[in-house]
Amino acid sequence: MSGDGLPLSRAEQRELDALEKRYQQSRSAVSRRTLSRQLKVLKARIASDKYEREEVTLMWAANFAGSTFSDMAKAAAARGIPCFRYSVEELEQDTKTGARWLR
Repeated sequence: MSGDGLPLSRAEQRELDALEKRYQQSRSAVSRRTLSRQLKVLKARIASDKYEREEVTLMWAANFAGSTFSDMAKAAAARGIPCFRYSVEELEQDTKTGARWLR
């Protein structure tokens, strides 16, 4: 266990030691940096999961994750989640509306 109050395994302590040397920062700075990055990853995953379950919009998911709509759409597509969800009926209605606009 390290002296900063966080219970760490020996392997985790060695990893932090290596990061301290690599970035020439204190353990505290390295820990904050790591936690900040992992929080972003976690928020992106939560947002993506909620979008996949159709609990939120893609824009909400992007805002929650601190991302752009475009980046969230790419991440969703990479996971096989459709960016736009149209029923056949909605698509037919939009096609008719678009055709009327073009007249």
